[in-house]
Amino acid sequence: MFACCVVQPEQDDFAVEPDGLNAQIGMNSNGIGGETEHVTVTNSVLFSANFVEETKSREELAWVNHAVRHLWPELDKTIWHIVEHKILPGIKERATTKVQQIEDIKFSKFSLGHCPPVIEKVRVTQLPYGDTKVRVWFEYKSDMFVEMEIKSNIAAIGTVHCGIKDLKVKGNAVGILSPYVDSMPGTGSVSVFCVELPDIDFQFSGSASIINKLGVKGIILNVMSSVLEKKIVLPNMVTLNIGLTDFKVYPPVFEQPEPVAMLRVTLQKGSLRSGTNTQKSGFSISRSVDNVFEYFDTKLGKMMGKDMSEYFRFRLGEDVWEPKVNSTGLTYDFEIVDIEQLLHMSVWDTDFINQDDEIGTAGPYTLQELPALVNKPVGFLDAEGLESAQAVLSFQYFEVARDQLDLAVETSMVIIGVRELRKPGPLPAGCKLALRGKLGKTEKTSHFGAVIKDQFQLPAVKAAMAQVRQNLTNAQVDQATIDKVLSLEVEVARVSINGSVCIDFPSAQLKTLDLELYIIDRSKDNKGKMVDKVLGQTNVTLADIDVATGKSGPVIFDTEIGQIEAEVDISLCALIPTIAPVSTPRIPGHVARKAGQSPPSQEDRASCPA
Repeated sequence: MFACCVVQPEQDDFAVEPDGLNAQIGMNSNGIGGETEHVTVTNSVLFSANFVEETKSREELAWVNHAVRHLWPELDKTIWHIVEHKILPGIKERATTKVQQIEDIKFSKFSLGHCPPVIEKVRVTQLPYGDTKVRVWFEYKSDMFVEMEIKSNIAAIGTVHCGIKDLKVKGNAVGILSPYVDSMPGTGSVSVFCVELPDIDFQFSGSASIINKLGVKGIILNVMSSVLEKKIVLPNMVTLNIGLTDFKVYPPVFEQPEPVAMLRVTLQKGSLRSGTNTQKSGFSISRSVDNVFEYFDTKLGKMMGKDMSEYFRFRLGEDVWEPKVNSTGLTYDFEIVDIEQLLHMSVWDTDFINQDDEIGTAGPYTLQELPALVNKPVGFLDAEGLESAQAVLSFQYFEVARDQLDLAVETSMVIIGVRELRKPGPLPAGCKLALRGKLGKTEKTSHFGAVIKDQFQLPAVKAAMAQVRQNLTNAQVDQATIDKVLSLEVEVARVSINGSVCIDFPSAQLKTLDLELYIIDRSKDNKGKMVDKVLGQTNVTLADIDVATGKSGPVIFDTEIGQIEAEVDISLCALIPTIAPVSTPRIPGHVARKAGQSPPSQEDRASCPA
């Protein structure tokens, strides 16, 4: 992996430079998911691992929960920032736009509380380079309290006061413990992520019955789930760096690990069950009305030139592929960062006026289960358990062999790890930057980065500057002089990205391909629509990259807003065809669910042996 130095919130947030530490990502370059059980293959990532039996008793887990309490104060600050700047504004925005009866939401009181999660069960796997992978079953019973004031346009309701309390988050998490970071002697790290979204629930205090009728709970749960997915659900993770001599815990780093494998999915053939065509099964007056609406919605969409045919949705992590049901022979490549990731499959109808409807689901499936589905019809079940669609699929699993390149292997991959972007002077207002890679006809873009705060932008420094201003004013120094003295400008603007761009290519074309790199700015056009604009470009010839060492260091872009330096790590990898290694036994509860139903609860999964 490459160095990383910031806490990275969402695009609109500032990131903070950890004081006194140029923090490193706590992962080796082999990713996070390469352990197997009783399987030995060529890649150093995938190996025969030694497992420790699950630890379940509270006495045995006392040391683990003690460590969690030690780490919690630093994570607590990050959670508070996410709740205050992401979840609460998201709830207000979504509630006022999605629920017509709500005019406004205000948060009058907010307390995050102090209770850390409790670890209930632990399973340990040994990884290469001295790293350890720890699976934990956890329950977080927060003493958080939020007081809300909801203003309704319904006269009988008016303004309602209520609170959010008893927040519970329960599920499975994975931690990677690295005893040292090569580039920073004396520093270790802990990286944490969830393979799947954990269960979330809470209770209302006050006028709970009225709030539930307005549908606010569903909105809050959706916002919480969305924010968690973007922060700690694969391929996203959070890393804490720890000094091994003083046990100082440095600010968290949000990042994405590099892939350990690639899954190629081919849709050979798809079909809808006869008579489905998005019509609701069964009979009732409401369903009949729904069917009539769907009919006219489809007709209107076709009249406006929109393709109204149904489509499949395949999702692995954040990556989503949506081929039309009537497509044949289409292929898509998913990047895998952990071999426990699941492939989710569903089928949707296309609506012109409203949001598209999910009309069937299959899975989710582990990577180890996919070979049994090859060339066999996979059924998608609707909300009543009836088959709404079928798909005939094929799957190919490729192991990422880092720092290897074999021209005899059909497919290779270039991985562009990008740590941060730097530009002398401040960035233009509203500027959001990302790195894009293009190889042949394939192009992929990193996440848009977060601006790293300078020291004088920190709250404590701002407060001190305000006091200095007041003292100068009291001393009757003229305002122009005060403004000049206290005017501080950013010397170097830094944008944290902490992610990677991965593009596969035919190995035979290695000597003829150039990797095109672009700096992208996302901003609003004259109509208020977000558009991507290329600010600068440079090329790297793949044949010039050393397979053993890769290409590390700054890449310079001359752009219309000035020179931008990208801190990157470019490496070449072979994609070795193989089968997905066995990790842990499938957890009962990963069963096909019906469209419109919730997935099996994490409580059911956590109660089963791993």
